[in-house]
Amino acid sequence: IIDIGMYLEMPIPSDSDFHPGEVWNPELGLTFIQQHSYFPSDFVANEIDRYLGMPGQTISYKVANASGFQHVATPNAKKAPTSY
Repeated sequence: IIDIGMYLEMPIPSDSDFHPGEVWNPELGLTFIQQHSYFPSDFVANEIDRYLGMPGQTISYKVANASGFQHVATPNAKKAPTSY
């Protein structure tokens, strides 16, 4: 959700305890994740850069991953399915 907020320059909800009304940006995203996870700061900063630098990469990965697993699940099939 944070990345969508950054892409669309959405404000953080006014009833939030975290920077209410401010517009999402990479610095706020980093701060938010640092406050709500145990990931190292350098890892989180890299992930934010990766998500913002390659829009759609997450869903592309998931689609490719799912279709790959489906193909692996049917290794003896003569023809791979054309729709999923």
